[in-house]
Amino acid sequence: MKFYLYLVLTLLTLSSCGSENTKVDAYQSKTHYDLALELAKYSLYENALEEFDLAIKFDPGNIIAYRKKGVVLFGLKQ
Repeated sequence: MKFYLYLVLTLLTLSSCGSENTKVDAYQSKTHYDLALELAKYSLYENALEEFDLAIKFDPGNIIAYRKKGVVLFGLKQ
C-alpha cells in the first residue's frame, strides 16, 4: 500500500514539475510565420529568424516554421 501511495505522489510531483504553460496560439504563429517569410524574401535573415522563433513559440507543433527556419539558417552558413 505504501508503495502505491509513494508511486502516485511521485507521479504527481513529476507531472506538475514538467508542465509548462505552452498555450498554442495558431493566429499569432501564422502572423509571425508570414512576416518571417517576407523578411527572408528581402534577405533580412536575422529578423526572419526572430520571427520564426516567435512563430514556434506560439505554436511549438508548427513543423513548417521549423523547416523554414532551418532553410534560413542553412543559407546564412554559406
